[in-house]
Amino acid sequence: MLKKLVSNSQIIEYEYSENGFILKTEFFNIGNPQVMHRTYYTTNSLDQILERKQWRYENNEMIYLGKQTYEYSGLKLQKIRYYRIDNISNYKTLELIWDGQNPVLINSIDNGGLSDYSIHITYNLSKINKFNSTFSNFQQFYAFENDFLIWQSLSHNTPISSKTYYNSSFETTHYQYLLLNNGLTSEIYYNNELWIKYEYE
Repeated sequence: MLKKLVSNSQIIEYEYSENGFILKTEFFNIGNPQVMHRTYYTTNSLDQILERKQWRYENNEMIYLGKQTYEYSGLKLQKIRYYRIDNISNYKTLELIWDGQNPVLINSIDNGGLSDYSIHITYNLSKINKFNSTFSNFQQFYAFENDFLIWQSLSHNTPISSKTYYNSSFETTHYQYLLLNNGLTSEIYYNNELWIKYEYE
């Protein structure tokens, strides 16, 4: 199972139950042993994440940030709702639109029902995403404050680019992969720069 994710500046470590279900993740800045961000997970019997609760280290203590809840249609993640620290006030929702086995559109909706942005994802349909088939419920998206891990962890095929649309502009990102001999992802490059390294156990 995946034990650690490493970026240019941060490390995420993963903790699992005896049956292999995700329990907790902890973020560290490289070179600093202090936990900077901690997340606890609630899962169902299929190991799908139902809820995440998050804390951040600030002023020498862990501060509660709020929670996110997950909604599915069968095995496909459909919505992620973000709540404030009262666990009631919903301030953002991500909606996933699927084409076959790949999420191809992600809409970010604010609490007034207006779109903040949308992300359109392109795939190489000739390449299977081995990471997804091995870790099918790896939904710790938003690692390193980036929505990319949503489709990296959920897509059947390998994502090659995304285009993010804002009100009056858009941004295109390209991805490259370094794979291990078993086909699992070893490194991900973001516009030709090393972004994430994976470590397995």
